[in-house]
This record gives sequence, structure tokens and C-alpha cells, in this order.
Amino acid sequence: MADVRTWRTSFLSTTHGWAVGEHGRILFTNTGGKTWTVRPSNSTENLNAITFVNEKSGWVVGDKGTILHSVTSGVTWNAVTTPATESLFGVSFVSEAKGWVVGARGAIWFTEDGGSTWHFQPTNTMSWLEDVKFIDDLHGVAVGSNGTILRTEDGERIGSASTGTLRSGCMRLSLSTRCAATLWAPVELFFVLTMVELRGGIWRVESMRTFLG
Repeated sequence: MADVRTWRTSFLSTTHGWAVGEHGRILFTNTGGKTWTVRPSNSTENLNAITFVNEKSGWVVGDKGTILHSVTSGVTWNAVTTPATESLFGVSFVSEAKGWVVGARGAIWFTEDGGSTWHFQPTNTMSWLEDVKFIDDLHGVAVGSNGTILRTEDGERIGSASTGTLRSGCMRLSLSTRCAATLWAPVELFFVLTMVELRGGIWRVESMRTFLG
């Protein structure tokens, strides 16, 4: 297998997972990452993120507005037609019907019908949004360049949140509850921040770990 950079992974269990990367590459493992199998994506664009709603339904986003969908446990993938043209870097679905994708220039798109139609959600930023996570239909957070953190409590209106001191780009996000998040923020080191919302969109850094990138 030729060397190809992979950008993001998604695991449904300790053994079964997927990875996406350059030139339309999708990889699958059922050995916990010991061995990988190529899954055809029918795309040549860089693929930047992947998520699975359940064992059958998966979503991939990539450059130039690429969105792929699988209903065959990732064995086959089909391109989804959308109005998006910007590169997309994050994807989050809370059900087979409802999900969000984020990308360049503050773009957020969402669907309520399993990807048949997509709606643009305006934001107050032009930052590159690198990741998005929703814990239910209403509560979600998106993160990106320049320390950008966006949040919603109704699934529609997107507001800014402030960390007070975070200035580096936020590349990855894990949302455990509606007011607790873990961010991966690379500078010269990688910062892993555990954050808790205090009030009115103000977030406090609870803990920080660093390790070499």
C-alpha cells in the first residue's frame, strides 16, 4: 500500500475503525489498527474527517465541498450533492437524518433529511472551522483557527464563545456534555485543553497537557 497521509479516524469499537486522508483514501481496520484495508471512495479529493452514526451509516467530508455517505458499513461510498464549494474539515451527526459539517471561511452546513438537502448557517467568523461536535439536536460546538470557538444551544443560531486567553488554532474537539469540552490546539507543542463553560459563552481552561507534535 503506497504511503498516503491520513487526517482523521473514527472507531466504533476497539477493533473496528476507519481512517481518511489524501487523494480520496479511506481505510478500514477490524484488528484495532494492526492491519488496514482500502475502501473505494470514488473520489480523488483530500478527505479530512469521518464519522459513523451507527454500524451502517457513515459520513466523510473533504476538500472542495466533498461529502460522501455510506449505508453499507463503510464498504461502499457515494458522493452527496450539496451547494458547498469550500473545503470541509469536520462532521457531526446526531441521527441518521440530522447532522452538520464545517469548513473554510466559517462555513457551517446542516441537513435534517439525511443529506438530501443542506442549509447554510451563517456565522460571525471567517476562520477555518476544523471540527464540530453535537451531543444532541440542540447543543453543539465548532472550533477552528485563531482560537475560534462557536456554540449553539438551539441547533440553529451560532454564537461565539470566549476562552479568555486561547489564541492558537483549535484543530480537534471532543464534547462530553453541553458545557465541557476537550480541545487539541497545536502550536510548537500540542496543547490538550479540558474546558468548562462558566456563563454566557465564557470558557475556563480546567487543565492543560502538552506533548511534542
